[in-house]
Amino acid sequence: MFAALRFAIVGAALACVVLPLPAAADGSWLDAPLDNWNQPLMDVPVAPPTAQVILNPACPAAVNRAAETDADAAIQGAGWTVYGSYTAGWGIVIVKGLATYDGMCRPMAYQEFVFVDGTFAGTLSPVPMDSRTDGAGNLTGLQSANLLSATFQRYTSSDPACCPSSTTALRYHVDRSGPGPVIVPEAL
Repeated sequence: MFAALRFAIVGAALACVVLPLPAAADGSWLDAPLDNWNQPLMDVPVAPPTAQVILNPACPAAVNRAAETDADAAIQGAGWTVYGSYTAGWGIVIVKGLATYDGMCRPMAYQEFVFVDGTFAGTLSPVPMDSRTDGAGNLTGLQSANLLSATFQRYTSSDPACCPSSTTALRYHVDRSGPGPVIVPEAL
């Protein structure tokens, strides 16, 4: 009985360990003039390799979801793990994908992928994002058939991981004028 209890305690402690990841998230792109990293008819970006081993076995069961749509399947096909809910309306579908988790089941090396009328139209960030780091962001709204928005956390070197000192909001318009739809970021 004590051996089982000791094993459970050690296992719980190991589940909280966070192994270092290569720096993927960098919010500096939010400080420069926005150049669109999204292009019409581009492929879904391939998930980055990670050195992290998921130590918390509850993460996949709590966060992952099976592919339900063609957009989900496209993301999985590029090596991402589909997680959380998706947002959809007006022919737009936004799906979340991640490469791994930290020890508390927070997404690491994650991205939000936008599909318009069934075609991949871009990502919300030019780089994969890590939870609790500068530039980590999420979709905040799908306002119409041509407009969505996201907010990104902004950390300074003195901010604790829990509490970014500010945020940056972006708006994206859907451009359907080219050979395929593409989302175009705009500063607010």
